[in-house]
Amino acid sequence: AGGKEEGRRRNLEGSEGNVGSREGAEGSGLPDWVVTFLKGAPPMVAQGVFLAPMDAMRKIRADKTTGSLTAVPYTAMVSSCTVWVAYGLLANDPTIWLPNVSGALLGAFYLFTFASHLAPGVSLRSHYAGAALVCMCTLASFAVLPTAQANAAVGYIGVVLVVIMFTGPLATIQTVIKTRSTSSLPPLFTAASFLNCLLWALYGSLVIHDPFIWGPNTAGLLASVIQISLFAAYGMPPKSPHSSTSSSVPFTHLRKSIV
Repeated sequence: AGGKEEGRRRNLEGSEGNVGSREGAEGSGLPDWVVTFLKGAPPMVAQGVFLAPMDAMRKIRADKTTGSLTAVPYTAMVSSCTVWVAYGLLANDPTIWLPNVSGALLGAFYLFTFASHLAPGVSLRSHYAGAALVCMCTLASFAVLPTAQANAAVGYIGVVLVVIMFTGPLATIQTVIKTRSTSSLPPLFTAASFLNCLLWALYGSLVIHDPFIWGPNTAGLLASVIQISLFAAYGMPPKSPHSSTSSSVPFTHLRKSIV
């Protein structure tokens, strides 16, 4: 009984300390309108990024096959958004968890659409296993650990996912430099990724002072800046009637995001 009481006390202290630290961060001298803006703008911009694969889904349904496309971005979206929902709930921060609920649901929809039109010989078992493992580790941390420790554990899981997802942008940058063509970089999505990472980095650094938020998004911002510089070096991509499928590749720019 004494051990259970001690565990409850640690959970309560961790929760109170977490909430208190965020309230203190919001009172760190920023004007109220800046705090309000940085609480509202990142979730709204994130929705635009989460909706980016809709063109690819329409193309898949029209062709009735996934062709050579990969499901990695959509599996990563489900996993990453689930992690950040848990992180936001642990931190008692709706700015983080609320937008990622829709991200997780959209990711599940994209993955379902992809699975319904699989090309012959393609299997998603490894994708399902990976997503299940991430979700189980996140839920176990959420349910078992004291709040402060669970918050850190889930944050590290999110950072690991971001590192994995960065293989997409890095591969795209290498392709652009090698081919001297930006055909694999959609300009609008690149700009949206830049704005998304910028706003989340500002929110994480100026409002809540959380390295799990500003760290990955600062890295994402740097990747976006490099990609934008490639447009300056190699020009805008030529228009293509099949450009809608390209959103499945650069979609891995989502930190995530983050968040």
